Amino acid sequence: MADAKMEIHVQGLDSLIAKIDVKAKVTKRQVKDAGQDIANFAQREAKVRLLNHTRTGNLVRNIRVYAKPAPNGWEIKMSVTQGAPYAKWVEHGTGLFGPRHALIYAKRGGVMRFQAGFPTGAIVYAKHTKGMKGVHFMEEAAKAAKAYAPVRLQQLAHDVGNL
Repeated sequence: MADAKMEIHVQGLDSLIAKIDVKAKVTKRQVKDAGQDIANFAQREAKVRLLNHTRTGNLVRNIRVYAKPAPNGWEIKMSVTQGAPYAKWVEHGTGLFGPRHALIYAKRGGVMRFQAGFPTGAIVYAKHTKGMKGVHFMEEAAKAAKAYAPVRLQQLAHDVGNL
């Protein structure tokens, strides 16, 4: 019995492989861009939620986001830099509304002075205060970004399909 042999020569595979490599690089960049878009969306949301709660804009300027690839997705971190150490009080609240759930009492001289009702509120002198409710700007921004992510990923899938 004779051995049967067959050879098939296909031309053009080099150009096809080159096109696939280019598409893979474009897709990888698009995936990275989508992760950064979601992070930027979270940052914008946090800043918008602070618009009515800022005097100087310092807290808004110090919000940072980072997006990096992680297994099965992205890891997006949002933080406030050291330029605004009071961010935790704005986020979670103070006094009765904060983590301690207690009145804030004056320490020096038995009286505290503060402006009630930013930006044009009266100057108030008090022995104690209830504190302020938290704005929860980071928590709400994270929820909004989590809702935006599927929309952005659907857009990414559409864009990749059209390459």
